[in-house]
Amino acid sequence: MKHTIGVAISTRFEENPTGAIRLKLAQAFVKAAFDGGYPVFFVDNSPNEEVLTTLRALGANGQRISDRALPSLGRAEALQQALAAGCTHILLSEPEKVGLVSHLDGLAEYSRQNALDIVFPRRSVESMDSHAGN
Repeated sequence: MKHTIGVAISTRFEENPTGAIRLKLAQAFVKAAFDGGYPVFFVDNSPNEEVLTTLRALGANGQRISDRALPSLGRAEALQQALAAGCTHILLSEPEKVGLVSHLDGLAEYSRQNALDIVFPRRSVESMDSHAGN
């Protein structure tokens, strides 16, 4: 493992146009993390079982759960997978946040330098001002 930084995500993509867009973003997220040397751990409970195969083909480590009522269970399981793999810093994120991957090293370094157990990244004012709704 290049980094001790891992990524944990929980996924569910409905079979509709929004779900298709979210899946494409998740694929870009997993690819960016994998290309950066960050292991990705995920738990999926999408109606379409091919999501598991698709994300695994991009290098992610994942499993499927069938209980839609427990999305937090998926996040907890993905975190456990990352910890079991030896990750000392874990990004728990929504898989649509593709741009966040490029900040992983900086977030981990900030955490190490300040002896923090948790860091919550946020958007800059400029980023919020550029949002289409503003």
